[in-house]
Amino acid sequence: MYFSNTFQRISVEDYLEGEIESDIRYEYVDGFVYAMAGSTPTHKIIAGNIQTAFNIALQNNPCVVYASDMKVRADSVFYYPDVMVVCDNNMSSYFQEKPCVIVEVLSDSTARKDLHEKRFVYQGIASLELYLLVNSKFRQVLAFYRSSEGWQERSFTTDERIPIPCVNSKLGFAQIYAKTELAF
Repeated sequence: MYFSNTFQRISVEDYLEGEIESDIRYEYVDGFVYAMAGSTPTHKIIAGNIQTAFNIALQNNPCVVYASDMKVRADSVFYYPDVMVVCDNNMSSYFQEKPCVIVEVLSDSTARKDLHEKRFVYQGIASLELYLLVNSKFRQVLAFYRSSEGWQERSFTTDERIPIPCVNSKLGFAQIYAKTELAF
C-alpha cells in the first residue's frame, strides 16, 4: 500500500486498510499518515530487553506484551509504541485500545515527539497506568505514573528498580541495558 506524501486527510478506515496491505509501518494522527523511521541496534536491543522482562513477569498472567509491530489507538491517533502491556486484550484487532503500560525508547529523532506529543495522547488513554521513557544514549529512565492526583513524573537512577504496576514487577537498569554499550 502506498500513502501519498501530500498533506491530504484520509479516514481511519482507509488508514487501517492500507496498513494491512503495507510493508511499511505508518502512524496516523488526526487524518494524516506518517511513515515510521528505522531504529538503531541499541534501540532494538533495549526494547527487546524490556519486552523479555515483561514476558517473564507475566508468565502466569493473562496480560499480553506487544513489541513495536502492534498499534495503540487513542481516539483518532494510532501509534506504534516500542513496547506495551495490555491486560484487556483484543486478539481480533490490528490495534489495541486499553494498554496499562506503554514504553518508548528515546532516540535523537523521536525524543521530542515521545516526551511531548505522544505523552499527551497516551495520558488520555483511561487504562494507562504507566508511560515509561527509556534513553538509548545514556542510562536514564523517566516514568509517568497515573495517580488519584493526576500524572506523577519520576526519574530513576541506575541503583533503583522501576515499579511496573499492572505487571506487578520491578524493572532494573541491568535488565534494560543488557547487551548494549550501556550495560554494566
